[in-house]
Amino acid sequence: QQEEFRKDDRPCQVNIGYHYTYAANLKTIKTTGLMSKADRKSKNIEAIKNNGSRLGDGIYTAHIPVLYEKLGDICLLTLRLPGRQLSDKQGGCDFAVGNNSVIGKEGSVMVLEKASQCLAIIQFSSDLGKAVENGVLQHLRYMRRESIDPIETLHEQA
Repeated sequence: QQEEFRKDDRPCQVNIGYHYTYAANLKTIKTTGLMSKADRKSKNIEAIKNNGSRLGDGIYTAHIPVLYEKLGDICLLTLRLPGRQLSDKQGGCDFAVGNNSVIGKEGSVMVLEKASQCLAIIQFSSDLGKAVENGVLQHLRYMRRESIDPIETLHEQA
């Protein structure tokens, strides 16, 4: 998918997101990946429990791990390929006009059009999401206090 976006001159940077689900859905997710309702319907796959779709059909991911923890007992750390993005402020979820993802009005959620734009790489309990976020925030506070540039540190490690 990334190569296809590159050829079409679409943004092809990958970022991290969080997708909440229920443990009962994991077996299917492990074999098929995260899918939109339309994809699941076309393959006769039933989600055990489904959350709404306020921004339209797609794969919902959060930018921060604890924002949507009530939507499942499992959190999946995902790699996301947003492609061309539309803001929900611009009229909702419309993938038909060449957009590949939608950012919610408050900026806390990203809806991806296709399964090929999202890869779940790590699963943890939703309770651990709080610990992950707290650990990251504490580390960033430490780096700020010590005047360490996190971006520069990443480049040094590469």
